[in-house]
Amino acid sequence: MSGRDLIGIAETGSGKTLAYVLPMIRHIRDQRPIADGDGPIGLVIAPTRELVLQIYKETRMFAKACGLTVVPIYGGVNVQDQLPQLKRGCEIVVCTPGRMRDVLA
Repeated sequence: MSGRDLIGIAETGSGKTLAYVLPMIRHIRDQRPIADGDGPIGLVIAPTRELVLQIYKETRMFAKACGLTVVPIYGGVNVQDQLPQLKRGCEIVVCTPGRMRDVLA
C-alpha cells in the first residue's frame, strides 16, 4: 500500500491477485467518479483468456463491495459483445493484450 514496486511469487490461492488489486482499488477510490466518456482508471493485462477470467472474478468480488465496475476483455468471443460494456463505463479493465489492441483500433 506504500506505492512501491513488488514481485509476488507464491502458491496458487495465496492472495497474489489481492496484493495488487487492493492498492488499485484504493487508488481508484481516491479519484473523482468517472463521467460519461471517461476511460477506465485501472488496467490489468494478463497473457491468457483463462487468467483474465480468473483475475476478473477475484477483482469483481472486491470492486463490487466498493461500488466499482470491472470489465473483462479477451479473445474467443465477439468483440462487438464486449464493446457495449466498455461504453457503459468502468473503473477497471482486465484484458489480454491482443484483444485490447483490437478494441483500441
